[in-house]
Amino acid sequence: AAVKEVPPIGDEEIKKLQEAFTGNLLQTPPMFSALKKEGVRLYRLARKGQTVERAPREIKIESLLLWPLGPTELGFEVTCSKGTYIRTLAADMGQSLGCGAHLKSLRRLACGHLSVENAIRLDDVEGDLTRGELVENGFGPTLVDRITRLVDISEYKRRQNPPGPRITPKAFGKDRRMPITNAYRG
Repeated sequence: AAVKEVPPIGDEEIKKLQEAFTGNLLQTPPMFSALKKEGVRLYRLARKGQTVERAPREIKIESLLLWPLGPTELGFEVTCSKGTYIRTLAADMGQSLGCGAHLKSLRRLACGHLSVENAIRLDDVEGDLTRGELVENGFGPTLVDRITRLVDISEYKRRQNPPGPRITPKAFGKDRRMPITNAYRG
């Protein structure tokens, strides 16, 4: 692939990107995704070097804030619908600029009603917060049980010889972890 220079990105280009990539859009899912084609995950095909046709899907970008980080870099924050691929959004914006683009980093700030702003630190869960305090803070009992299991796994990993009944990672499924954001489906 040919290397293309990044064009100057000023306020006018940022405004055009924000306008072009806000609202209802069609986005083609990337090959490295969990979507299936004839029962096979696309990422499995991609790892074999295969590419298959993927139908564009409708997504909604509710808000898109862009700001310059340097002469060839932009930062952005997006509020979007379920099913939006942020890496693909960045690549599409780069294509629109005529130079390509990729992400250097990605951080999810919110998912549904869960947000980083309202998150409880794992140290607090492991430390002073009781099961009752978690429920009082708006966490459902099922999620609290899963958080407790996450803490148990964390504790298990810290100790070579846990006292009392042994907690084994096998007891928590093949992942041996329970991401909090996936534990609660609303």
